[in-house]
Amino acid sequence: SSRVLWTLAVTQFPDLNSTYLPMFAIAIMAFYIGNTFMSVYETCIDTILLCFCVDCEQNDGSIAKPFYMSESLKGITGVKNTTQVAPSGNSTPKQAW
Repeated sequence: SSRVLWTLAVTQFPDLNSTYLPMFAIAIMAFYIGNTFMSVYETCIDTILLCFCVDCEQNDGSIAKPFYMSESLKGITGVKNTTQVAPSGNSTPKQAW
């Protein structure tokens, strides 16, 4: 991309002898592209965290209300769905967090 920008600058401005202007333009474009990518990535991470919090708040991991998060997220956070029915004396499920 720098070669294309340099060729464009030389053809438009034949008396251009410095590489600072094309390098500055490339740096600005690279910053914009990187900033946009990181904004999208940050939004994805925030969405996953919010979904995890809602899942832990609304579900308790029991058979009636299992967690819907992925198995890898369950492994990282240490929560798991119970596969057994709770004894009749202990009907209060344990909170995930």
